[in-house]
Amino acid sequence: MIRFALPFLLLGLCSTALANLHPQSPKNQKDSLAINSLPLPEELLPEITRIAVPESWVERYPAELIGLQLGMKRKFGKAISLRGLAEDQSNPISEVLVIGPKNDLDSMILAGLSPSASRLSILNHPVDLDSGEIKPVRKLYLETTENPDFQALYRVLGLPSMPTAGSATVYAYDWLDTYSLAYMNFPDLHLIGEKLQVHSVNIPTYLSKAKLKSLSVHFRASHSSIPKGNRRFLNFYLNNNLLRTFQLTANNGVDELFEIPPIVLAPGSYFTFELLPADFSGPGSKDFDLEIDLENTLISPEYRSEFPLLFSSFPKNMEGKPLEIRYDFTLRLAELEALGNLLDILNQRPQKEYPLYFPKMTRINGPEELPMGDTHLILLTQSPEQYEEVFKNLKKIAYSPEGLSHKSDEIGLFLKNHPQTPLTWMELFARDGQHVLLISNDLQDGRPLVEAIDGIEDYYVTDMGNILVADASHYYYFDIRLKELKSQRVENRESFESFWMGYRLYLSAFLLILIVVLLLYVYQKSQTAKKKIEDART
Repeated sequence: MIRFALPFLLLGLCSTALANLHPQSPKNQKDSLAINSLPLPEELLPEITRIAVPESWVERYPAELIGLQLGMKRKFGKAISLRGLAEDQSNPISEVLVIGPKNDLDSMILAGLSPSASRLSILNHPVDLDSGEIKPVRKLYLETTENPDFQALYRVLGLPSMPTAGSATVYAYDWLDTYSLAYMNFPDLHLIGEKLQVHSVNIPTYLSKAKLKSLSVHFRASHSSIPKGNRRFLNFYLNNNLLRTFQLTANNGVDELFEIPPIVLAPGSYFTFELLPADFSGPGSKDFDLEIDLENTLISPEYRSEFPLLFSSFPKNMEGKPLEIRYDFTLRLAELEALGNLLDILNQRPQKEYPLYFPKMTRINGPEELPMGDTHLILLTQSPEQYEEVFKNLKKIAYSPEGLSHKSDEIGLFLKNHPQTPLTWMELFARDGQHVLLISNDLQDGRPLVEAIDGIEDYYVTDMGNILVADASHYYYFDIRLKELKSQRVENRESFESFWMGYRLYLSAFLLILIVVLLLYVYQKSQTAKKKIEDART
């Protein structure tokens, strides 16, 4: 038997040797090159701007998807949107993380799945554009089971554990007495050279949630040598308000403590450091280097104690009690994205030591399931009229099956200019010690809510009101706490004029009699005093 098998063995060895000597086909070389030149999937994570998930997950895992979007946004410091798989598979955008079971992907996408040593893989597939062009698209893919373990998904993506079951603790928002520039995550501040140098840095939004009572600054900086008798100047601004001008001399540094008057802070407020051009030449002028000491430059804000229910004080005005989110309809992906952005705002707090706060999320069937005053409330609804009895006389916007009623000429004009436009309405008000953020979202479109939440943290110049309205691309603020309708003012004036025309003769006669009586009284008193003086003389 060995004699017969030996020729076949030699034939196999020769065939293998010949195959190894034969060059690879161009196609095989190209495929091998493409796979080897791909980056690691983890290297593409910072480029992600969208997350695509199965549509069936929206109703099953709303809090978990919010946690996923929130974690990615906080990790990479940029906006992350949520999309459905069906919508994304024909989208020619590469910066997408696709998450879900393999059977939710179509066969064309699966054919472009590149091998990966990790659980993150790269999807390469063409997308047909409307112009007829075929565009190659590269996305990240994270495979899950039919019933995913989201905490495990967070770990794979390098995200911290998310308390999606809800935080039962009190929502806290206390400021520190003093903040260093380093604590506020200011970048290294170097001003170099002989020419004008300007550097502006935004102040964290948590410092803008109340009115300043006072602000003290301990400013420290070091700089390279200046020839004796020469000097340079450094201007220090807050929102284009000049706080201080430092004269830089041969001392090689600045160390000053000073107070500044209260200035209105808002999201988008910023410090500006302006190094004026050198007024000397020669050695050191071009190489001049000033470095601001981030660790030891300190600001100490003191705030007034009023935190009105305005969006300019949100979320500071939600502190002191546990915070809950209640909703009464099936949330859409746009609304999950908006709520993730809202939670990001809630967690932009004045102390880094605060743990991530994730309000408890509960779906309800109506007003009878609202929490009592031991919590603050964010209520999201598509049928706000059913809560009118609960919030009666507490709100400025009233809802009914016939529509919306209000006491504001500005809102009336706004509605006149936005007919048949999907809108999100948000209002802050108090109910028996409970602070409520009521969100009425459109039945047909969830995108206005994304714009409304963006409006809360967007930059503004003046105080915001208690009403926020948004369509899909713009947001608007209204403060109607103390306002009445123009028609009401006209009615009140007409009522007064009618009363005056009917009773002016009687009122005039009454005033005349009153004046005569007062004059007689004064005359009688003066005569009595005169008689007493004369009696005293005699």
